[in-house]
Amino acid sequence: MEKVRCFTQKFWSIKPYSIRFLFVFLLMGSSCVEDKPPEPVTVNPGVENSDRVFVCNEGNFQFGNSSVSVLFPRDTTIVNNYYRNANNKPLGDVCQSITFFQNRGYIVVNNSSKVVVVNDLDFREIGVISNLESPRYLLPVSNSKAYVSDLYANAIHVINLNSLSKESEIPMAGWTEEMSLIYGFAFVTCRAQPYLYVVETVDNKVVDSIAVSKGAGSMVVDHLDRLWVSCSVGVSGSTSSSLYCIDPASREVIKSFNLDPGETSISHLELSSSKDSIYFIKDHIYKMSVEANELPSTAFINSEGRLFYGLGVSSRSGDVFISDAIDYNQRGRIFQYSAAATLKWSYLAGIIPGNISFQ
Repeated sequence: MEKVRCFTQKFWSIKPYSIRFLFVFLLMGSSCVEDKPPEPVTVNPGVENSDRVFVCNEGNFQFGNSSVSVLFPRDTTIVNNYYRNANNKPLGDVCQSITFFQNRGYIVVNNSSKVVVVNDLDFREIGVISNLESPRYLLPVSNSKAYVSDLYANAIHVINLNSLSKESEIPMAGWTEEMSLIYGFAFVTCRAQPYLYVVETVDNKVVDSIAVSKGAGSMVVDHLDRLWVSCSVGVSGSTSSSLYCIDPASREVIKSFNLDPGETSISHLELSSSKDSIYFIKDHIYKMSVEANELPSTAFINSEGRLFYGLGVSSRSGDVFISDAIDYNQRGRIFQYSAAATLKWSYLAGIIPGNISFQ
């Protein structure tokens, strides 16, 4: 019965990498493995450290056991359950992402339909933005306004950052994911449609769309102010993964890279500290110059059988942080590599460590 419970729990968990999980899950077996490594050294919340690395541990879907871990690379320590330690209560169900803005952290808790707002130093709760459906990512578009993408709402939410309340919605055609602000416009990925949408942020209106493949989800802006967008296999009918470089001024595709049908998706785009190189996950970690005209054929960091699930690159040190979800049941690990791809340290995090962000 325990095997059936574990399988059912993960099968119905809707995540971008559910297909990859099912493959790994069947290979590894369905027993819930309990981790045995000892707890790492704990540092009290509020310790001042400009190099803190934040990890969203998604937790098991509908178990309400999501959490935030904070890495202190200078001390090679990690604090798990950072939000719970600071507030003496659980965070909620499925911690999706964290955005830092104006001395606050905005923690998007997907299946709890909320954004938890905390003081960015001690992580004490300031308030909660509710009345959301299945939020994914938050993008500040002014000092007082932010957009929140959503899995099910068929809209992005317009948030008042002063009152911490939802003011309105901008209609969208399905599941929206990552967003970027440039030249006064918000560029919004939509997994359900073969377009990248352009939103004018004063009147909160969609004013244009850019043709890409279905499954668009991850996006970054390089040192030349160009957008890079990755589209995933198997999302909303997409059959192959693609990577696009887009001029946000002309809203034209500058170049594109198309993978063969069935190839593993390109996902989790990240930039080097100089923003002239892109990192991404495609089973392994790859790195390519933004001037490249073909995808790299050799991995920058080989997964060596690990299940790479999240990726972050420090703009200060250039270090590369990778999360390993292991089997989506036990607690995962974070691996810290140098900019030269040398393993420096690993940390035991929470269950399903995913989004990695920096303050």
